[in-house]
Amino acid sequence: MARLDTRLRHGLRSSVIDLVADATATSVADALEGLPGLPGLPGLPGPQGNTGPQGNPGPQGPIGPPGSAGGATGPQGPIGPQGTTGPQGTTGTPGNTGPQGNPGPQGTTGPQGGPGPQGSIGPQGVPGTSFGTTPEAQGYSGTGDATASLVSAFATGGPVNLGAKAYPTTTDHYNVDRLGHLIKGSSISSSIGDALIRERDGTPIGFKFNHRQLSCYTGSYPSTVPATALTGGVIKAPPVSTASPIADLDVLAQFYMDFGLDWTRQQTGIGGPGFHQLYDGTWNSVGIAAHDPQRLTILGHYRGDDPNVLDWIAYWLREAGVKVICPVAFDLNVATWAAANNPHLWIYRLFQTPNFQGLLYMMWGRSGAVKANGDLDTSVTQAMIVSSWQQTYYSFLPAHPNVYVLNHLGRKWFVIYTWNTEFMRTIFGSGAALSNFFIDRATEVKALGYDGLCVMSHTETSDASMSRATLLAGDVLYLYSPYGGVTYANTASTDYEGIVSSFAPVAGPNHVTTVSTALLSVEPFPGVTPSTPNPYYKWGGTTPSKFRRMATKGMSAVLRNPASPQVISIYNVAEPLESGPGLIPNVQDGWGYLNALREAAAIASNEGNIYATYRGVELTKTATPTTTGITLTVSGYTVVSDTNKFYNSGFPGRVSIPANRGITKVRLDAAWTWANNGTGQRIVIFTKNDVEIQRDERVPIGGTSASMSRTITVVDGDQLRLLAFQDSGVALNFTTTKFGLDVLG
Repeated sequence: MARLDTRLRHGLRSSVIDLVADATATSVADALEGLPGLPGLPGLPGPQGNTGPQGNPGPQGPIGPPGSAGGATGPQGPIGPQGTTGPQGTTGTPGNTGPQGNPGPQGTTGPQGGPGPQGSIGPQGVPGTSFGTTPEAQGYSGTGDATASLVSAFATGGPVNLGAKAYPTTTDHYNVDRLGHLIKGSSISSSIGDALIRERDGTPIGFKFNHRQLSCYTGSYPSTVPATALTGGVIKAPPVSTASPIADLDVLAQFYMDFGLDWTRQQTGIGGPGFHQLYDGTWNSVGIAAHDPQRLTILGHYRGDDPNVLDWIAYWLREAGVKVICPVAFDLNVATWAAANNPHLWIYRLFQTPNFQGLLYMMWGRSGAVKANGDLDTSVTQAMIVSSWQQTYYSFLPAHPNVYVLNHLGRKWFVIYTWNTEFMRTIFGSGAALSNFFIDRATEVKALGYDGLCVMSHTETSDASMSRATLLAGDVLYLYSPYGGVTYANTASTDYEGIVSSFAPVAGPNHVTTVSTALLSVEPFPGVTPSTPNPYYKWGGTTPSKFRRMATKGMSAVLRNPASPQVISIYNVAEPLESGPGLIPNVQDGWGYLNALREAAAIASNEGNIYATYRGVELTKTATPTTTGITLTVSGYTVVSDTNKFYNSGFPGRVSIPANRGITKVRLDAAWTWANNGTGQRIVIFTKNDVEIQRDERVPIGGTSASMSRTITVVDGDQLRLLAFQDSGVALNFTTTKFGLDVLG
């Protein structure tokens, strides 16, 4: 290798393989002192005494008596003592210590007594004494009843540290206000782990729902009676978020409540035990082989229609910069959505929460799709669709004015989302008839003060079947907005990383870009078994950092294309079974997916800090072996995307940091494959301005795929390259699958 290193140092420019890049803050007193020299003029003291009041402002008032100024100066003398009252006032400040002493009596409230500060620690002793050495005090499975001890602890009214204690039984309830007495160090064990729900800083905000992971389904299937309701768990209301939404584009979150609805529990004879697991959460119980901590939220097996749960979700979305939520409802009827047995009760309760008022919303219009499987419902009529679309602006809008308005093409559009315009075309009989339906709805919203109607559809009806020009002339903006963001026919990628790496957002005038937090369905989602993967969402391996990369790509594509609607759609919020972890904080990743939104926006929205990717370089070249070593040279290349002119065809195989973009840090990454049967040493190198900064050395016997990455600081004009060397041996094909960079700052 010494021979090769010498060659690399002295002959680097002449032995390179050029590949491509991706991302990848006068005293009156003086006058008075002169007056004592006039004692021989007793007749004059009066007038001179009048001069004395001018001396009163200062402490020289006592000088008056030596001047024999008569009684006139005397009355003004008492004003001096008033000046000394000032120091007495400062004495009053120590007097305030008295109220500070009051915490002392509060400390004596604890059995430990003594000094106030020690008294605050005292409540720890209360639960300890109450729990003693019982099994639940050791934090065992969570089936023990620790109720009496908890009540005793809360009765003190002061801070409570429960330590590692068992959770109470499911029939126990607590005043939610008492949760404020729990300190951050508290921990209550249960079969689901820590039974306390905690905010980001660790502060307890509730007791988890169904902490004992009990099944609500106790009968044989199919059942003729509703499953058992779960009553344990409580969460207090969140604060009202004051966070501002992401500024440079509208972040829209598709919100389908996939979990914990009481409506689900009430269903009989359908769905099977797996269906009821969407209520009790036992499909993802802690301890079972299939348990996935990414799919278990910090709320535990939560109730999806609980008002405080919904308010917390809205709070977290606002904190993350989400501007718009689109609650998924295939057939919502405003006349019945507030009923206890209605599947859309959760949407009704969401609309009443304080944090929802700080979000904008857009509603779904009916398309004729069946909620259970998305197929066409032939019983849906044109009149039913008309009624559904009209209620979005005639019923919802007056009661809930925080509706989303899309600003695009210099106009303000009232927006309705729908599942399948192809189904609608079937129901209405033709594309022309469907076009007339949309134009009629546009006429109605224009009468309400909007410039037209925007239709966002999960499926796309072609321009040939329904003319975009005709629609726009009728004040209808038709946008293709895929719900999940990934075409079901996409079979090239085998995991989420592949989806992210190959993601090439289409940002155009009739398209809304969608990015996805996760894309893998698991049992008991319909159609999924161990031997039958989901035919739709089948890409596992998601992480918050991978989602951030996907979101950054999507946001960058939108921001760099002003002709595109400045909107990005996020899937999902709360669909752990169908797709995986959503924006709701989960046990494994915490607030990672929420954090990723603002992180992605911070990169994408800064004109200098764009996310550029040069991926998809497919290069193959067979080398000619020599005894003295060989440089592999590639002459062909493909650039998948180059949003900010990193690549210059005048310098093939290298990328340059563009000027005047403020780019100071990038992450280089590369992946490659050596062909089979290598016997000599092979080296792959990153260089900056022809100076090596990182290498990979290996003997690729049997065929080897490898990768490397490196974060570096850069300045305008820096040249970055990927080089490959073959030390000796038979000629091998060298194929790069990726050479790119991510802009980090």
